[in-house]
Amino acid sequence: MLQTALDCVVVIDEGTRIREFNPAAERTFLRSREASLGEELGALILPADFLVGHLKKFAHFLDEGEASAVNRYVECEAERADGTRFPVELSVTPLKVGGEALFTAYLRDITERKAAEHELAAARDAAEEANKAKSQFLANMSHELRTPLSAIIGYSEMLQEEMEDGTEPAGLAPDMHKIETNARHLLGLINDVLDLSKIESGKMEVFVEAFDVEATVRDVAATVAALVEKKNNALSLDLAPGLGAMRSDLTKVRQMLLNLLSNAAKFTEGGTVTLSASRERDRLTFAVRDSGIGMTEAQMGKLFQRFSQADSSTTSRFGGTGLGLSISRAFAIMLGGDITVASTHGRGSTFTVVLPAEVAR
Repeated sequence: MLQTALDCVVVIDEGTRIREFNPAAERTFLRSREASLGEELGALILPADFLVGHLKKFAHFLDEGEASAVNRYVECEAERADGTRFPVELSVTPLKVGGEALFTAYLRDITERKAAEHELAAARDAAEEANKAKSQFLANMSHELRTPLSAIIGYSEMLQEEMEDGTEPAGLAPDMHKIETNARHLLGLINDVLDLSKIESGKMEVFVEAFDVEATVRDVAATVAALVEKKNNALSLDLAPGLGAMRSDLTKVRQMLLNLLSNAAKFTEGGTVTLSASRERDRLTFAVRDSGIGMTEAQMGKLFQRFSQADSSTTSRFGGTGLGLSISRAFAIMLGGDITVASTHGRGSTFTVVLPAEVAR
């Protein structure tokens, strides 16, 4: 039984000296039987304070004739011959042989089990966090959708009343403009959800075309200028010479830059938002730098996760669905690049997009 047992079997005396050391113990602890016999178990493979304390209890139970009370499993750390420590499950059974008290220790290496338990716990925590993030996302999205819808309905009702009162067409233009603005915002939210759905299902396609980089950057800046200036911010362009042309997905490049600039404008007030672009051989770098609220390390860790923002207070203060950055990073990866962030809490953030000048087909 000792020779064929899959678990380590170690017999010790009352002084915790090893009397028997089976092959499984040799393999587990990287020690030979000959080198282990006569050695103290506590000094060799188990913490002495743990072992001695338990052996006193075992001796008491043995004297009282209550040996069954010690047949329990406990977990502790053991040590191999190379010094590595690992978790074991230990059970000790006392017995008397010729009036001498001996103890048989059964040890099982539970490293893999502990790793599996840790992975399971981590997966459970991740699933719970993802579920919480999605629930929060749905709450945020319903709020974000209701806001423009309510405005569209409200202004439509006002237009009907004004038309019935005989208001001249020119007087209806401001309300019509507000309806259009809110409808476009609503369309943007719906497009984000559709984009995310396509990305997750693997159905998002890349449409490659040639376009001028500087012209594209200036066009994006002009598109977002009013939004940046809404909070008394200044928009600055820093374009290096020789940007040349790209062969990539123009729509996705524009959307990435618009998302980053919109975020910078949202979290900056009375400051500066800078869009820079440079080229080094066959790679282009776009950076959006702001002087806004910045982020902590913990907040940056959540930044590109889908359905989440830096923290819950961000949503309540600034709104948004938490999709823009995750979609932008997915686009960057699809085009052969990536997005990184550097930030100092209270002093602003810099998002950097690095893309190949030509998408690999």
